[in-house]
Amino acid sequence: MICEICGKETDKLRKVYIEGVLLEVCEECAKLGKIIPEIKKKTEIRKSKEEKEELVLKPRWYVAVRRCLEKELKKGLKMKDIASKWGIKETLLRKISRGDIEIDIPTAKKLEKIVGESLVMTIEEKGEISNIKKGEENEHKRTLGDMVIIKIKRKK
Repeated sequence: MICEICGKETDKLRKVYIEGVLLEVCEECAKLGKIIPEIKKKTEIRKSKEEKEELVLKPRWYVAVRRCLEKELKKGLKMKDIASKWGIKETLLRKISRGDIEIDIPTAKKLEKIVGESLVMTIEEKGEISNIKKGEENEHKRTLGDMVIIKIKRKK
């Protein structure tokens, strides 16, 4: 990127008002005018946090919601009352508790506070879980070839 005043190449340019004109200049030339602070929009901030964390729903996340819902129902509350207490529609609550729909991460975070359990995890954690499951399957499953080798060893 090139400074609009001195022509120097730089990695970062600053937006500055100089003599009433908005220019993109280097750090040295920025001292000549009024620096415009960089303002990120709220949506950009939210997106950057989600991108850093890369959150996904846990497998069978809806079971925790169902457990909490069942506790509320045992207290004598109606589904309609629970839904309004939780701040979601009754039909949505029914679908969530059955696991019929996938919810977005902000809704999952909201439900985490209500349920008292974690419903999301990072992509790294998800990868570790799937690797563990793959390892367990390989450890406990035997193939026909494995059985043949075992029988041959027993005969000796």
